[in-house]
Amino acid sequence: MSITFRSATKEVLITVIGGGVVYAALMVGGRFMARNPKPVDNLSDGDRLSISLDLSQHQRNIILATRPDCPYCRASARFHQNLLATAVDNNIGFVIAVNDKQSSAQYLQASHLAGAHVVETDLTKMKIAGTPTVALVDSAGVVLRTWQGQLSPDQEDQLIQRVSRRDTLPREIEAKDVPSMAEARGFIVVDITRREVKHELRWKAVVIPSDEMEARAPIELTGARGVILDCGHSFSLECDATRVVLEHQDLTNVTSVDRGKDEPGCDRKTQKK
Repeated sequence: MSITFRSATKEVLITVIGGGVVYAALMVGGRFMARNPKPVDNLSDGDRLSISLDLSQHQRNIILATRPDCPYCRASARFHQNLLATAVDNNIGFVIAVNDKQSSAQYLQASHLAGAHVVETDLTKMKIAGTPTVALVDSAGVVLRTWQGQLSPDQEDQLIQRVSRRDTLPREIEAKDVPSMAEARGFIVVDITRREVKHELRWKAVVIPSDEMEARAPIELTGARGVILDCGHSFSLECDATRVVLEHQDLTNVTSVDRGKDEPGCDRKTQKK
């Protein structure tokens, strides 16, 4: 027997067998969430995917976490079809994550998603607390944006518009290419390294420390054709965090300087204060 309790903001579904509660689920804001004894962390902007996926063929990738028994996933099927088509048209990777491929095959076929790349994984280990979840991820597996639950028509349109933007830059460029790219294409070079170290750069750069990026980017970088991040090391946590901030500022044409693992400061001379 199933009993559903509803209020203005949430819906609780309780399934009872033989007088004992065996399963409970909570729907908040369109999300279908299992109520587990141990709470599951939500996949957040700036996280790195915990599953092994080769995303290097695309600068941006969409990860769709879904389940065949999720009513909000089924209600979002047409939108997910449009999202897949948009990704294909704009050279964006598209991966569907499910708990079990076999049990999901019929659902994906009926939803016209069977042509996408499907991976079987534990959604809980991916920190997927509710389905459907859509994540925009870069080629290194860094989560740039997440959307959870059944979206409103306006939210769906905004997401389609966001992924429709073509990215022309790789995740990294070589240091020798920075001056020519900055001059020829009008990109802004942004040094995000720590303020306590003085740098003598080989190229002109705007210095915006990573912890000031959220406040200063809307003022100093709005309208930029592209941004080249000088992070000291392009795979640093500061660099990942800065990419997320710029994504939220609608600055999506972003790359960083590849300095190599052995010489993170190979093109930078440092001196004591």
